[in-house]
Amino acid sequence: TQVLKTEWGFRGMVVSDWTSIREIMLHGIANDEATAARMPVSLATVYNTLHQFTAAGLLREIAVDGTRVYFDTNTSEHHHFLLEDGEELYDIPGSNVTVANLPAPPGGLKISRVDVIVRLRRDDA
Repeated sequence: TQVLKTEWGFRGMVVSDWTSIREIMLHGIANDEATAARMPVSLATVYNTLHQFTAAGLLREIAVDGTRVYFDTNTSEHHHFLLEDGEELYDIPGSNVTVANLPAPPGGLKISRVDVIVRLRRDDA
């Protein structure tokens, strides 16, 4: 983690499974390390964990369309460029985008956040 964050400048969240094999054995799910190491992790478990991190404010969910969602470790106010053919997401500082003249939300509701996604294509010229 130290190399990632200080030498390479990584700003994201680091998730470790350092004790996962021992935990699987302690909970009686596997009897030995070899069995525990071969056990698959359910995709539902991964997504449930991502949603729990989002609810706790550790991640930000970015829905780019009806089929794709990104989980962003940058929870500050910012927006995104989306490179459509490469499915890459780049941060745009919040101060670089002005959102104005939003309609008032329906009674009893408030705006929690506005996400701006600027879609990009490669310039073939």
